[in-house]
Amino acid sequence: MILHFDCPSGASGDMILASLLDLGYSTAQLEKDIKSFLGDLPFTLEITTQERHQLFGKKLSVNTPVHNHKHRTFKSIAQKLENSRLPEQVWKNSLQTFERVARAEARIHGTTIDKVSFHEVGALDSIVDIVGVMLL
Repeated sequence: MILHFDCPSGASGDMILASLLDLGYSTAQLEKDIKSFLGDLPFTLEITTQERHQLFGKKLSVNTPVHNHKHRTFKSIAQKLENSRLPEQVWKNSLQTFERVARAEARIHGTTIDKVSFHEVGALDSIVDIVGVMLL
């Protein structure tokens, strides 16, 4: 099966994840799968149908009880992925995505990937987006 995204205005991680969930994967199962990887970080997934300009689509929200925009390092995310019980291809693809972002951040800031501190991408919702897309 080939899935083609036509995104003339771009697409965010939550938009891509919501569109994949709309193909039939259970939101509850995705939440369970991601929680098995993240451990004790509390969150819930909420998916709603939205209409804009007579087009309907899904919107995904990652809800946390507290503002969880903790800065994380590439190394800490990599360790969590490597030690997870996610399917091998899922954690490897997730790791590869985070590494690409870390390399770009390092290049922009004139540092190494070991010294990169993720801001938005390190936030819980971004981790859910990347790992969730790889799961689906």
